[in-house]
Amino acid sequence: MKTKIIEMPRRMRGVLCIFTSLVFVLCATRPASAQWRAVDAQNAWNGYNNAFLYLEPDGYSKVFVTTQGGTTHEDFWRQAEEIEVAEDAYSENPTTANENEVEALCDGFVNYVHPATGDNWSSDIYNDDLMWAVIAFARAYKVTGTTRWLNDAETNFNVVWNRGQAGNGGIWWNTNDNYENSAANWTFVIAGRLLYNYSGISSYKTEADGVFTWAKANLYDSSTGQIYDAPGVTSCQCTYNYGVSIGAGSEEGDAALITNASNYVFNDLTNYSGASGGYNILPNYGQGNLNNSGFNGILMRWIDTANVHGYISSAVVAAAQANIDQAWAERNGTTTLVWNDWEAPTPSTGTYSWDDSAAMAGLLDIPPTS
Repeated sequence: MKTKIIEMPRRMRGVLCIFTSLVFVLCATRPASAQWRAVDAQNAWNGYNNAFLYLEPDGYSKVFVTTQGGTTHEDFWRQAEEIEVAEDAYSENPTTANENEVEALCDGFVNYVHPATGDNWSSDIYNDDLMWAVIAFARAYKVTGTTRWLNDAETNFNVVWNRGQAGNGGIWWNTNDNYENSAANWTFVIAGRLLYNYSGISSYKTEADGVFTWAKANLYDSSTGQIYDAPGVTSCQCTYNYGVSIGAGSEEGDAALITNASNYVFNDLTNYSGASGGYNILPNYGQGNLNNSGFNGILMRWIDTANVHGYISSAVVAAAQANIDQAWAERNGTTTLVWNDWEAPTPSTGTYSWDDSAAMAGLLDIPPTS
């Protein structure tokens, strides 16, 4: 497996409650010192920028680098996902500084991350990669109003639609393999719906709706809430699959899918890293800029989006909060960085931006506990 908007400000959001039952493993109560506040999220964001944001030689483009204090930028899909963290920061705190950072990061993406063709990303054979970037650039348009970012998103969404159709309603993972996975399909739905919302072009909605119908029939077990990596592939206990399915369900208004998938991801995975405050703690996918290192942040982002739309139960919000409380308790007091091993203290040096993005997204997206 290779897996690689604007919302209202967080302080205006209430926890939207649709009561459903969840059963969580019992353990000791989480410490009060773990609970984070909105100001903590912005302090952590400042620490993340201090560690990983790099100003390019042109004096205006910015990128996220792989390691603390480094100069090597993240690759295509990780950079796109970390741009989304910057957009989360703007959503949580819509300042001019946060807006300007999103603008500079998009410049950095087209100038340095993908310099050969800039606005056309078709040389990347992975359709999920393009969808991550399309989502990031669609959201960037909503943040900044820069029409280039919307045009880029539309251009590359159309690339995937034209080359990626599998002929049965789904989207191929890449241009070489006959594999229709969650990463390519649920993200296509999110991207198409966002582009429809921002451009008004109805074909984007039609295409997204069709892929959603296929994905729901082939990548989702309605009896359990399990999300498959591909049709019949149940081995991947990957939280990002749940995140993007919840995001797609939110854009499509499918409350049942969201309820079932969100209950499953906090109750029924086989690889939780532990428990805290009566809640399962999401899997630790390993440190060192691994492919899966930032998956939990993707889940948190789309849990939040569904919550804003009114589709997430209070119990699921509490489970997400317990996870971020646990992560925050393991922050580094000097750097305010929080890595992705939410059961162990974050070191002061040597962490990776993709690893640290998981907790960072949660801090910015999930409603704070205090």
